[in-house]
Amino acid sequence: MTRSSKSRRSSNPASKTSGLARTHGGLVFIRRFQNALAKHEFLPRGSKVIVAVSGGPDSVALLTVLVRLREKHGFTLRAAHVNYQLRGCDSEQDEALVRKHCKSLSVPLSVLHPKERPDSNIEERLRHIRYHFFERLRKKYDFDVIVTAHTMNDVAETLLLNLIRGAGEKGLSPFQRPVSSLSRPFVHLQKSEILDFLQDEKIPFRIDRSNASRRFTRNRVRHELLPLLETFNPSIVEALARAATAIGRKGRKNPPSHEA
Repeated sequence: MTRSSKSRRSSNPASKTSGLARTHGGLVFIRRFQNALAKHEFLPRGSKVIVAVSGGPDSVALLTVLVRLREKHGFTLRAAHVNYQLRGCDSEQDEALVRKHCKSLSVPLSVLHPKERPDSNIEERLRHIRYHFFERLRKKYDFDVIVTAHTMNDVAETLLLNLIRGAGEKGLSPFQRPVSSLSRPFVHLQKSEILDFLQDEKIPFRIDRSNASRRFTRNRVRHELLPLLETFNPSIVEALARAATAIGRKGRKNPPSHEA
């Protein structure tokens, strides 16, 4: 389902000299993203980057922002999209939007149509397929890093999911097993900020209908558990993300004895 972004509020024009955004809100978002890049050293200047793009709001926003910073930061970009062909015409429309967006941004794109159709442990198998594809591209083109558009909300959801599934201290945080070739530069931003950016800048994106299904545990955490927790603490997403970061930092300093 395509969603054309219409600004929900009026915005002052962005500074014409910046060349980074069409609106003041868009410029503020990009400046904040730049600050996060500098503070957390997500992507050094001159990085050669594989950008995972599903067509959803987060990945479309990430690719757009990196393109707008491409010249200033010396980035070399290539987009990667996986069409699992599991959602009929929705899958085809996702790919079509990604192709159109990449063309408009002058970003080369690689697309995978996997032949495998997993019938069990689907989420984990699909994750393996796409990350294997991203890593093959990175090595093929001699790029430095793969970036994904995971947000602060994703971090909070993952922490809760791991807790629900009974993970111990060493498997609780998504940050405990960092991969040198993988970066998540949106983890300090909330999904609401990303949606505001897309709406301000009038950038189209796709909505995956399956994200609304309560059949998946993550969706129940997103749509049922987190809203409930927000009634106790309106800043629960930030609180969970801070906890995940702290646990991950501790885990990296004190790895299990059997690990090299």
